[in-house]
Amino acid sequence: MTRATIFDLASLTKVTATTTAVAVLFQEGHLTLDSRIADLLNDDAFQGPNGAKAGITVKHCLTHTAGFPPDPNPWYWNTTAFGCPSNSGGGAPPPLDFTCLPAVYDSLMAQTLEAPPGQTYVYSDLSFISLQFAVGAVVLDRGLLPPGPESLCAACAAAAAKTNHNRAVMDIEPVARGVQLSCAFEAFVRNAVLQPSGMQYSAGYLPPPFLWPRTAPTLNDTEYTMRTPIQGEVSDGDAFAMGGIAGHAGLFATLGDVAAFAVGILNAARGQAGNGTFPLNSTTAALFTAVVDSSLSSRALGWDTNSLTVNDFGFDGVCGSGLTESAFLHIGYSGTCICIDPVRDFWSVVLTNRVFNCQGQLCPAGSEDAVKEVYRNFNTAAAAAAQQRMLKWDGEMAHSQNGS
Repeated sequence: MTRATIFDLASLTKVTATTTAVAVLFQEGHLTLDSRIADLLNDDAFQGPNGAKAGITVKHCLTHTAGFPPDPNPWYWNTTAFGCPSNSGGGAPPPLDFTCLPAVYDSLMAQTLEAPPGQTYVYSDLSFISLQFAVGAVVLDRGLLPPGPESLCAACAAAAAKTNHNRAVMDIEPVARGVQLSCAFEAFVRNAVLQPSGMQYSAGYLPPPFLWPRTAPTLNDTEYTMRTPIQGEVSDGDAFAMGGIAGHAGLFATLGDVAAFAVGILNAARGQAGNGTFPLNSTTAALFTAVVDSSLSSRALGWDTNSLTVNDFGFDGVCGSGLTESAFLHIGYSGTCICIDPVRDFWSVVLTNRVFNCQGQLCPAGSEDAVKEVYRNFNTAAAAAAQQRMLKWDGEMAHSQNGS
């Protein structure tokens, strides 16, 4: 691994892509935290049986209190339930395309809840998949992307080309709604979030094949993707089945790119201009990184926080012992972690390969505990080093001001 190695960020996608995209739309007045997902989608089907999901809002999804179960059941990569390309017939790898996505979208519309919205915290990928489609719908409805296929990623442009039209996929009626919304989401994230955040070298969603050799390999998967190991394609099975573009996983980036994002949001949260292009202002950054309801969890909007007196439901104090409760953070299944403390003027990014050589979708629980210990130890040491550096700097400044 080098600084140029590209990593599958897993659930860091939730904060670097989806949460920030929602925050940009919020900041620009295109939605509110109380906007209902069904209204943003303009699809009554999302309300579900007896309207149980009608009241789910943007805030519910960002705080994992929508009432969804943790994961879809069955998994989206279930070839029988969702019509994904079969891996039968000699175990040939299925293509990474949008074949399953229309059925996935319909399934989300019909998804039932485990609890009423707003009452219980359950960390759920389904909340961020809902936000993905909602962002795409707002982007389309408000005309926030330039027209034409040039705004699309290669996969989405290919989907548009299949319709024999020259317009963007989001403007074409024959293209399934789920594909339209995913492609609009990806284009908005790329243009309004990743590029302004300084992630100019980010592979983003669906890194092109010429970058795969630079990408850290992840799982050995003989269940669905049939890649052993997966390299350059998303390791999350649900995101793979959705075509590689998802609100909960699927983003690829280098250490330098995630660091650029961390510096940008740190400066925004501290009320500093930073590089002048980070898409969030200080008010929005502060709002999205503060605890929302400590009676339910330690979650902020999209982010978790370092509020150690509140149950963080498995994030386990990964930012270590040297940061304040104002720190905000997230981790990813593949072995990724980001911690940012505006009080200590501190950021850290750890990208590892916890899932390397694991079999199938799941890895041993012990490896997750072990990598969390790596995060804690690294962040504790890094915070201590940063504090010593600041003390040395303060001492040198005082010495200089005394004329010595």
